[in-house]
Amino acid sequence: MNPKSDYVKAHRQVAASRGRADDHMCVACYGPAHQWAYKYTDPNPMFSGGTVYSHDPSHYQPMCRSCHIAFDREKDPRLEQVVRQRSAACAAGVLATLEDMRPTYSEAGKKAAAVRRACSCGYQ
Repeated sequence: MNPKSDYVKAHRQVAASRGRADDHMCVACYGPAHQWAYKYTDPNPMFSGGTVYSHDPSHYQPMCRSCHIAFDREKDPRLEQVVRQRSAACAAGVLATLEDMRPTYSEAGKKAAAVRRACSCGYQ
């Protein structure tokens, strides 16, 4: 399954189980919530494009956007490492593709399409 669609599916499961986030109060500031935030409590989290998530709706809490961003930055020290690893893998794939395409370098459209296919981080 596509990791991005798996991430979307997990968030839809939370909404189906617990309702829309904006029907709740933010657990941090008690203002209106806008998003379901992963609590980083799942012992077996999933990863998608540097984002950590869970398939279990109990591992989410309603938060406003600003509290959600602050919470993610505080709670997920792995996030920076995951992003770096995936960026490095993506860069290696793109460079290898560009090297393979050296004879057709002047064909910008083909080059751009190949770079998008080679990129593992979801670059479009």
